[in-house]
Amino acid sequence: MKVSKCLFMSWVGLLACIGLVVGAPAAQPAKAANGDYTFSVGVQYTAGQIVDYQGLRYRVVANHISQADWYPGCCAVLWELVGALDGSSAGGVVVPGGVVSGTTGTTVPPGTAWSSRTFAPYVDILLWPTLDVSAVAQTTGVTHYTLAFVFADTAGNPAWGGVTPVSSGFYLDIVSKLRGMGGDVIISFGGAIGQELAAAVADVATLQSRYQAVINKYQLTWADFDIEGPSLLDKASVDRRNQAIAGLQKANPKLLVSYTLPVLPNGLTDDGVYLLKSAVKYGVRVDVVNIMAMDYGSGVAPNGATGMGGYAISAAQATYAQAQAAGLTTSKIGVTPMIGQNDVAGEVFRLEDAKQLVDWAKSVSWVAEISMWSVNRDTSKAGPLYASSQLKQNDYDFVKTLVAFEGGVIVGGQPGASTTCQTTAAATTAVVVPTPPTTPPPAASGWGAKTFAPYVDVLLWPTLDVSAVAQKTGSLYYTLAFITADSAKNPAWGGVTKWSDKFYLDILTKLRALGGDAIISFGGATGTELALSVTDATQLQAKYQSVIDTYQVTWVDFDIEGGALGNKASIDRRNQAIAGLQKANPKLLVSYTLPVLPTGITADGVYLLQSAVKYGVRVDVVNIMAMDYGPAAAPNGATGMGGYAIQAAQATYIQVQSAGLKTTKIGVTPMIGQNDVQGEIFRTADASQLLTWAQQTIWVAELAMWSINRDNSVKGPLYASSQITQKDYEFAGIFKAFNVAATKTVQATQAATLPPLNLKGGKPLTRIQAREAVEPTQRVERVKAREWTYYPVPEVPERPEDPKDLPAPDPELIYTPEKRELADTPEVVGF
Repeated sequence: MKVSKCLFMSWVGLLACIGLVVGAPAAQPAKAANGDYTFSVGVQYTAGQIVDYQGLRYRVVANHISQADWYPGCCAVLWELVGALDGSSAGGVVVPGGVVSGTTGTTVPPGTAWSSRTFAPYVDILLWPTLDVSAVAQTTGVTHYTLAFVFADTAGNPAWGGVTPVSSGFYLDIVSKLRGMGGDVIISFGGAIGQELAAAVADVATLQSRYQAVINKYQLTWADFDIEGPSLLDKASVDRRNQAIAGLQKANPKLLVSYTLPVLPNGLTDDGVYLLKSAVKYGVRVDVVNIMAMDYGSGVAPNGATGMGGYAISAAQATYAQAQAAGLTTSKIGVTPMIGQNDVAGEVFRLEDAKQLVDWAKSVSWVAEISMWSVNRDTSKAGPLYASSQLKQNDYDFVKTLVAFEGGVIVGGQPGASTTCQTTAAATTAVVVPTPPTTPPPAASGWGAKTFAPYVDVLLWPTLDVSAVAQKTGSLYYTLAFITADSAKNPAWGGVTKWSDKFYLDILTKLRALGGDAIISFGGATGTELALSVTDATQLQAKYQSVIDTYQVTWVDFDIEGGALGNKASIDRRNQAIAGLQKANPKLLVSYTLPVLPTGITADGVYLLQSAVKYGVRVDVVNIMAMDYGPAAAPNGATGMGGYAIQAAQATYIQVQSAGLKTTKIGVTPMIGQNDVQGEIFRTADASQLLTWAQQTIWVAELAMWSINRDNSVKGPLYASSQITQKDYEFAGIFKAFNVAATKTVQATQAATLPPLNLKGGKPLTRIQAREAVEPTQRVERVKAREWTYYPVPEVPERPEDPKDLPAPDPELIYTPEKRELADTPEVVGF
């Protein structure tokens, strides 16, 4: 994190800046009653003068004209601590408020318990004038703060900013007042500047004792370690610090410990992950991993002007997964943005971002802390970056917004059930988590013979409520993405939110009440699919079943790509588990979603299908990812993506049939708008082309798209926008015409509503005989013997444009009237 302005300069640079001899005339310091001088800004101080400041006496080291942040104690190049005003040495001074320093005893009130949802913004207590957080608390109602920073002085002892000894009791008077109001402080060791104690002290026992001295002096119940820059790279000091912290926790069982670490939108760096693994190795209970959601850089955060809230959420989700994977299974996450303008130009954390972050953080159980850098900057005043957000705002706007996160109480390192701060210890209890709904979800709906079920990235914030989308668009079916393995090898949304939390079940319940339903997709491009993590097929089947039972789903999808598609052992294991699922759930539909080229699926994809046949899996749909082919395979990506999707589907159908999956249908999932591969754009014209072809092709059972979150007119990042000119939900509006309800089923004995069907003595009709029995505007498909599905044949819209070189569909694979007398296929559940 940051420190005050004078600490950013080297001592040589600071001397060069101020000059040892100041030529310009300036005001002279005022005399104090005891003959010393007082401190004021803009005053000429001369080497050797004694200046009184906050109950302490300082000697001027270098001639200078004082500045706002060059107060006594800020910088060793300017000031030397002499002692207390009562004449005692710096080792045992009496600080304002009557707190005796230099001893383990103290009259400061003890620290309190902490909320299970804590807002504790950072305060740069070395900035001049010193910010009195007890006064801020009276103004804002916010009573918990993080004081920054303690690191090593030249003797390796703990000092505020490496200059003001902790033994002086600096800021204790304000801490005492704050605790008298029911508040408390975290003290943060480290920061971006200076030498963290573990880098200066080579002996673990000595290091532990120096941390303990700070804990004793301020009666702390929460210590934070802000490790960044060189401190994060120094593995010896990382290990030494963790050994010392483990000792601290044994000596202080109720002490909370957090690590504050730099982050990118995709999580911690490798050095940050090493630190967490080192903590596990040495037995540290890391209560909170607090991320610095700031200063990412334009390469990883191109939407920094308006997307910093989203980046903070993305970084938190990734970090939680990393912490879990490192073995910190009880650790919670903290998020600390830099409010307003960040150090990186173009990155601005706005009040809108603060609201977005709070709303999201309140919705997940594993976020325990929100903070910000810094209270000093949360002001309406224009000024330098260290003292201003550089936004148009009211004083403490960010504090008043982010405090909405608070609630609950942590006692002794574990969350408790109370919602108010406690001053005495209590028995530890489990974390307060919203009670999941006790009413079982409505039974899943039936699936149509042709279904449009677009993917929903349910982990994007704000969470997209597809029941609301369904009411706007009339599209009732969705594919929820993705469930992968968490660090305990259990199913979790994004590998983070446990399936047992019943995340999204409330929305699914509302969707089913509208007559809709959802597929749940396992896998995806990131994370670890369960079959890679769980090596026993029976256990794997049980974990899939737990999701099916919790969400009452009748269709599960397996999105297998990347490394998972090349892992033959996991492919076989998954297919064995799916075969078991289908025996236990005979009506369960199963689809595989696979990467594809215009020429079809890869050899690894073919192996997966052959494995499914080997282990007896009924694959109802092979759904192809009609996207991201690459310029070599799809040179006409700017205008030909609809044709490529059709070509890929035709090729895949032949491969599926050749693999032995004779009853399997095809699904097609394009990435709408701009694809990840530059030059590939799936336009609304491509959507119309694909829809028309799919409606006419009997072996296409599903259309989807990536994703409904992107189907909007907003020009945003690729994960949240199609990045083309369109109307909101325009692609969904096109594709929903593909849906054919499964409820339009007429049995032969109940055919009075249609022209009579000639049953030929009770035998099933051929397709062409069935066709002759209904109106020309209707089509018939067999569901099972003596049971037929009919639905209107939609009007075929003309494609708005017909680009040259568009790959033509294979006419041999198109369902035409001349080919309706195909052999009847065996019964397929749902299609």
